[in-house]
Amino acid sequence: MLSAQLLDKLGQRNGHYVAPNYSVILDRMIRISQSTAPFTSSPSQYRRFLEHTDHEELKSKKLKSFMKEAQKIIDIQFDIHTLLKFAKSQTAKAQSNPKSVIYLHILYDQTRHSINIYVGQALAIKKRITQRSNCLAAARLNRKGRKWTKETKSKHIKFWKSPGVVDFWLIINEFNRAAYKSNGGDEDKHRKTATDCSRLLSFAELYAMHLFRTLTTAILRAYLPRNTNISPYPWAGLNV
Repeated sequence: MLSAQLLDKLGQRNGHYVAPNYSVILDRMIRISQSTAPFTSSPSQYRRFLEHTDHEELKSKKLKSFMKEAQKIIDIQFDIHTLLKFAKSQTAKAQSNPKSVIYLHILYDQTRHSINIYVGQALAIKKRITQRSNCLAAARLNRKGRKWTKETKSKHIKFWKSPGVVDFWLIINEFNRAAYKSNGGDEDKHRKTATDCSRLLSFAELYAMHLFRTLTTAILRAYLPRNTNISPYPWAGLNV
């Protein structure tokens, strides 16, 4: 596996970052999120998280393994066929994971040879996969109603329901949540732990969206360092 130092060297060509410069992107995200969040309806969630988080610990501990796992996937970015060989096993592995996770939903259109990626977070990935699959089924049946309209019209579901699309779920990183026992557990401590975990997941998800470039060009330009290559990969993003 390439070292972070080598990746940084490979990442700067002709004034552009070809591969993610993980630390530079994270530093800029922290700085911007402390003041505003250009695309979210509740930017305060990131501010609150960063106000109560040691930034150095966030970079060196909480997101360190996350960066390594993202790097592994990006290193094999051009070999969709290698990824597809492990599609079923990776989805099964994801479904059996009991932890809170950041995941990729990788979709490949075999007709147009087009790769699309959706980044998400889940407290329970098996439940999330079921929810998304139900949305796909509803979209294919053209179901109406408030329950389905937003999800079935999303860019993610629209691409997924296209003929010839194969997909699988890949966990980038997992986060432990402290267990709470109703028989004598500290409810306040549990609530704070759950909130902290939720905010960490939200920030890690935002970070992953930028590493994998799955957001719109306007949003990526707002967060990424100047002269960053906005589209360095052979895939398109499905997060909006």
